[in-house]
Amino acid sequence: MHSVQSTAFQRNENNGLPAQGQRQNAGLDGQAAWTAGLSFISSKSRQRKQQRMSRPLVEINGFPPSAPQAMGRTSNPGLFAQHGQQPQQAQQTQTPAAAQAAQPQQQSFVEQQRALLAAHQQRQAQRQAEQQAQQQPSPLLRQPQPQPAGNRSAQTVQTDAMDDGIGDGVEDNCFANFATDELEAAGLRPHPDKIAETSALASVPVPPVSYKTSFPAEIVTKGLISAAQFMAVRLACAKHETLLKDGSRAGFFLGDGPGVGKGRQIAATIFENVSKGRTKAIWLSASADLVHDAERDLEDIGAKKYRSAGLQLLPLKSVTAGERNLSRKPGWEKGIVFSTYDLLISGEAGRGKAGGKRRASSAAAAAAAAAGAEGVKEEAKEEEEDEFGEGSRLAQLVEWFGGAEYDGLIVLDECHKAKNCLPKEAETNDGRNLKQKESKTSRAVVELQRRCRNARVLYVSATGATESENLCYMERLGLWGEGTAYGSKREFVNMLKTYGVRAMELVAMELKQSGSYLARTLSYEGVRFDLVPVRVTGEFKQLYDRAAGLWQELLEAVKETAQFADKKAKKEMFAQFYGAQLRFFKQLCTAGKVDEVERLSKEALARGQCVVIGLQSTGEARTAAYVAAHGGSEALFESFSFETSAQEILLDLIGKYVVNSGAAEELRKRARELRLPGNPLDDLIDRLGGPSQVAEMTGRSKRMERQPGGGFRYVARNAGSSLDR
Repeated sequence: MHSVQSTAFQRNENNGLPAQGQRQNAGLDGQAAWTAGLSFISSKSRQRKQQRMSRPLVEINGFPPSAPQAMGRTSNPGLFAQHGQQPQQAQQTQTPAAAQAAQPQQQSFVEQQRALLAAHQQRQAQRQAEQQAQQQPSPLLRQPQPQPAGNRSAQTVQTDAMDDGIGDGVEDNCFANFATDELEAAGLRPHPDKIAETSALASVPVPPVSYKTSFPAEIVTKGLISAAQFMAVRLACAKHETLLKDGSRAGFFLGDGPGVGKGRQIAATIFENVSKGRTKAIWLSASADLVHDAERDLEDIGAKKYRSAGLQLLPLKSVTAGERNLSRKPGWEKGIVFSTYDLLISGEAGRGKAGGKRRASSAAAAAAAAAGAEGVKEEAKEEEEDEFGEGSRLAQLVEWFGGAEYDGLIVLDECHKAKNCLPKEAETNDGRNLKQKESKTSRAVVELQRRCRNARVLYVSATGATESENLCYMERLGLWGEGTAYGSKREFVNMLKTYGVRAMELVAMELKQSGSYLARTLSYEGVRFDLVPVRVTGEFKQLYDRAAGLWQELLEAVKETAQFADKKAKKEMFAQFYGAQLRFFKQLCTAGKVDEVERLSKEALARGQCVVIGLQSTGEARTAAYVAAHGGSEALFESFSFETSAQEILLDLIGKYVVNSGAAEELRKRARELRLPGNPLDDLIDRLGGPSQVAEMTGRSKRMERQPGGGFRYVARNAGSSLDR
């Protein structure tokens, strides 16, 4: 399948990166990170290598990076046990033998990394030899080794031959194909396409799993879920059988990327819990529209005929806030309550003293205390209301679920919505430091987990850890707290900030080998990336030049207005101006590609290929605002020539910051005379055959559609085609 929006990965040396861009052992030199499946591919690799050479390598657990123990298997507590020490302090406590072992730090960067790689490979070979000697089954995930091209599971994708650049020689591959040979040998179906994981994760196996599933065998024998998906479901269910040191039930983090099938894995995990008698589940997601995807995923694994057993979806929005005893409501005795994060934090706050302020929940107050943020007041003393008390949606959901004792499943889908879990400081426009509290969504997610201590929590996100602070809502992974090396999440985050990317990689590897984490992505093996130049027409060039000239005149008008503004207002004015300018030309450049995208798409369709087009925005908000101001949904527009989102950007800016009425009117007139293109998304759908021929996968609810009698009308998406459902 070819994508019309072409992409290219480039290297500084030769502007080429075949296949998947794999470079082996990226986990050993810090090239991969625990983000979206732990992979970063950057064209600035040479610059990063030079930066790494300019700073000393830190020590972890008292071992220098070149020592074999630096990448050895660890278990909690103990991972970064000496995180509070600076590298210099750790070196002072070394024994003479350890000091002698630290000498390789004086070697070149390349020699250090090669020594580390050799030690790591030696340990892998020794571990495999021990397993064979004990006649134990080999782990499901094996360290990639050179194999014939026909061995799909162990084959890795090679990059260009090494050149003589600094740091080369230990980064041939950074991805390895994910192996499910043993499950496939047992009769499970392979995944429809190859999937891969980073070499850092592939270097450690998942733990042996003895968990026996109870859902119908046809789910796996008929291929309703693949072997790779079954592995994640079984691993998550096995982890949910264990308890953390603080008494709460352990959770599982599913970090798979698009195409691996997170929805089916969630549905299969819910099905398994219902089969075990746990007939209540909670499914939180980012958008209300995703309830249709959830229904599809449940139906795809054969759950439709088992709805009466507890596999029916119950949208939380279908009941009013504050309604109590939902378990006694007909049809709500069991099932899967589906809610968005926005709905979770809605509802009335708990009742306190009249006129009193909101009081943070006990869990949120405990989280703030554990974070150790300076300047955070003891909210329980100051505020009088519980934001998640009686009357809130969260309290309603917890009551239906069963509270602290029930051991059902809670799915936090798209869980990155709960980021910003620690207070931060931000600088205001006037230079003051403003303390920003954690987000209400993160407080709600933390509170839900603490009120349901026995629940089986499944975190699901391909971008769950873009920053170290974004891990803080994942309280069930056992990364901090009782029985670990870190007393609080603040200590854990500080360690990650101190040691950087390498620490994130080691934490990810630790989580995987403890059975708490999996992150796979579709393999890019065999994919070709092309940069296709757009043949811009002379008409579009003239349009672009006229737009640039208009923006230049608008800048002069804004400068004239800024003369009468104070420093703060002036700063905000120019920030708004340049932000609007970027949005305008981004929209204009996107519209300029529509002709070429149409041509490429029709050529691909003629060859029998499937075309996937990616756009960065839908333009729904500005289109809806314009339609509302010009007759609403019943209005009929002759063409796409109505004021586009790009034109609206210009008109809004003129209205805000051009005080000279004569100049403002002249600029508005010229802006309308530009005849800017219409919304690229609606334009492409119309050119390629309309909604009956193009399936739209966006979050917008309405769009412009051509009417049989001529003209265009703003209609609901699902009114035009079943492909949108």
